[in-house]
Amino acid sequence: MGSEALKSEEGATTVKNMPYVYYVYLNGLAVDRIIHLPDDIDLLPAKSSFSRESLLTLGKDKENQDLAAILNFLPYVKSQIRAEGEKDVETFNRALHACHNIMLLGSLIGANVMDKILSDVPIEQLTEKSQLSFIDYSFVGNPQDNPPLLKKEDISWIEKHYKAASFLLSKALPPNIGDESYYNAVHCLSSYHWHPASDVGLAILWSGIEGLFKAKSEIAFKLSLYIARFLAPESKEEQRLLFEQVKKLYNLRSEAVHGAAKSDTNKIMASPEGVCTVFGKGKMRQAVEESAELLRRLVRKCAEIASLPDTRKLAP
Repeated sequence: MGSEALKSEEGATTVKNMPYVYYVYLNGLAVDRIIHLPDDIDLLPAKSSFSRESLLTLGKDKENQDLAAILNFLPYVKSQIRAEGEKDVETFNRALHACHNIMLLGSLIGANVMDKILSDVPIEQLTEKSQLSFIDYSFVGNPQDNPPLLKKEDISWIEKHYKAASFLLSKALPPNIGDESYYNAVHCLSSYHWHPASDVGLAILWSGIEGLFKAKSEIAFKLSLYIARFLAPESKEEQRLLFEQVKKLYNLRSEAVHGAAKSDTNKIMASPEGVCTVFGKGKMRQAVEESAELLRRLVRKCAEIASLPDTRKLAP
């Protein structure tokens, strides 16, 4: 039998007997209340308070890589995903594959959300007798000690549109495997900041942008037109501004891809957000930031209309 975590009035997480439940511990995002996601997945607050001794106890008799994940990740868990179901293996797999939901969530709100460890109890109830499964041993950036609290406006957007975003993402996942453009766009948005070189990040972001529209000729012009009309269907002035912005960014993307751009990578370090970033305000770094925001707007717009862009309607 599993257990379900419930949030008390004081904010602590308690456990009662329920169908099978598993938890995925997260860093990079903090929440102060339960947020319901599709497929019986919930995003919960988490309070992680471990001494070094208790962490070593949790890692006793485990492989070195598991111990490293416990020491480097558990103290920084600020939220957790809960998956609930009637069947043990099915629920475990749903929790394990919640990484797709986490990737989508981070992309939609602009957060570098990490998921490393899965357990059968909420983190507040974790002991050496608890089940621990390790999802990912890689650490891209550093876990954040004080990640941002999810904003009210983001929570409102998630409650209204996240289900549609999740559906679009699922088109590229088994057993549905069909149009992969939305999944690829989300993946590009969630991974571009792993690369400190501006030109690489720019190429990744534009791979996601171009994939949503599938232009095969006159790409700079068509992308600029499609994106302007898709994001601002009612405003000719905003369309004009978007057209010029997209055209400029696409030209910088072309410089980056074809090696003509000067990389802004002289000084590299980990930012407080735990992501490798480049110092300086060169044009390529600015282009990366603008392109990331553009792709985020496109991904969110698709969710808001529950559909991918239809270029036949954008340029009849």
